[in-house]
Amino acid sequence: MFSGKKVLITGAAGFIGFNLAHFLVKTGAEVHGLIRPSSRAWRLQLRASNWMVHEGNIFDEQKMLDLVQAVRPDFVVHCAAAGVLHQQQRLSDLYRNNVIGTINLLEAVQKIPFTRLIHMGGSSEYGSHDIPLSESLPVQPITDYGASKAAATIACQQVARSRQLPVTILRPFSVYGPAESGHRLIPTAILAALTNKPLQLTAQPAYRDFIFVEDVVEAVLQALAQTLPPGEIVNVASGKQYSNHDVIKMIGQLCQKEILVADEPFPPRPADTKFWVGDRRKAFNSWGWEPRFTLKSGLEKTVNWFRKNLSAYV
Repeated sequence: MFSGKKVLITGAAGFIGFNLAHFLVKTGAEVHGLIRPSSRAWRLQLRASNWMVHEGNIFDEQKMLDLVQAVRPDFVVHCAAAGVLHQQQRLSDLYRNNVIGTINLLEAVQKIPFTRLIHMGGSSEYGSHDIPLSESLPVQPITDYGASKAAATIACQQVARSRQLPVTILRPFSVYGPAESGHRLIPTAILAALTNKPLQLTAQPAYRDFIFVEDVVEAVLQALAQTLPPGEIVNVASGKQYSNHDVIKMIGQLCQKEILVADEPFPPRPADTKFWVGDRRKAFNSWGWEPRFTLKSGLEKTVNWFRKNLSAYV
């Protein structure tokens, strides 16, 4: 259904946006990616597929209007966000990019006919609960990033419902896979194994619902094809949780190396919890989506990719 269709991806130099663009090109879509002018965009050097890159800040209202008018996309996937990495924590930047930027995009797409807009939210919007995180739970973010993403989701819902716009919010959980930032847990562990360097790890296990990026991409592509109520929220999760210690052990086995853990543990973060698992039933009940990759099979594919692309990280 995407052959010959125009798709605009914001945050196309980011982890999810990059992988999504790569797969969409294979469907025959005409892909346009928005990246920040200040972005290092190192992933773009890895791309084997041909798609168009546009530079601009999503918080620049006129830029967004001009871009949307120029591209006139059939589909939009909003992946751009600040604060995904822990060094991006300036509060004003979080809200300028994640909230104002989202509002600018919503305003811009109303000037053209479009089929569907997917807003990529995140599990950080939920905060800490002791039950599987379902879409019906109230948002109780425990980080500034989570709060800014929750505010963006609320804006999407309000605009979509009040103006009957085809906007869907997906909440992916802990996404991993090829081209993930080297600062994240799984790439750090893989790089430690491949380069024989010690890994800093928190002393107490922290649990996450890890979901392979190809499963997330498939969920996005399927969601774009659905007719859902305006502002609908849907989790993209594996429905299982593993501790960071479990993940390190599995990566070591796949690399056939014992990962050295540094004597000084990494300081815990507010989002490090003992329970963090997504309820994925809604995606299955709505359109039959379920993940194809187990954690082991996803990690195996990720390790193989990092072996081939090690020079991009070291």
